[in-house]
Amino acid sequence: MNDSPTHPNRRAALLAGFIPVLLLIPFANKAWNIDDTVYLRVAEQILESPLDFYGFEMNWQREPQFVYEFNQNPPGISYYIAAVALVFGFNEIPLHLSFLVPTFFAGLGAYRLALRFTDRPLFAALAGSLTPAFLVSNANIMCEPFVAAFYTWALALWIEGTDDNVRRKLVLAALCAGLGILCKYIVVTAIPLMAAYTVLNRAARKSALAWLAIPVAILFAYDAYAYFSYGVSLFFGAAGFASA
Repeated sequence: MNDSPTHPNRRAALLAGFIPVLLLIPFANKAWNIDDTVYLRVAEQILESPLDFYGFEMNWQREPQFVYEFNQNPPGISYYIAAVALVFGFNEIPLHLSFLVPTFFAGLGAYRLALRFTDRPLFAALAGSLTPAFLVSNANIMCEPFVAAFYTWALALWIEGTDDNVRRKLVLAALCAGLGILCKYIVVTAIPLMAAYTVLNRAARKSALAWLAIPVAILFAYDAYAYFSYGVSLFFGAAGFASA
């Protein structure tokens, strides 16, 4: 079967997801390093107090600080870690293997997105995933696998939804963007990309733009809760940190 936006090659799509997974399996016993520790400590806090994810102190920058004072990422990844740890404990192998799930969907999402732009979508997907940046980042238990998965699926489903006028795909794309923002704030940049594609696509119904209110609402609801809980805007704080 030839690749096409409506009839993707299932074998090629599975290869796009499984090849990076197979390359990362040997690193399933890798010790925690870099920022893994922060994600793990937040996950431990979530298991103790699920709604107070950053309400504890940690010595991360030479002196004890509340996590909301230095952590520039939302807690979505730590909630995932907490869910896995609830079953398997905070052990390297099960946690690393659990992060191969978003890695698989990141490769699959890249393939799905590439279908709209090239007749060699498998090559395009692997050109992105079989790189040191992707593989090294995905060998940790941090946000990168989820960011890649949610970002590519948000764009792929949005493009398909606007091109084919399928409301279900537009809603799923908006939810992917919103959930991605809860993993890392950078996913907010998907919203203007999705809007621009709709505006510049003459065949697209501009009413589709209304669905972008979903990720915006998710972001502001999360930030309002954080402000109510800790007295600071975590999103705008992270934006200020990045701009500085």
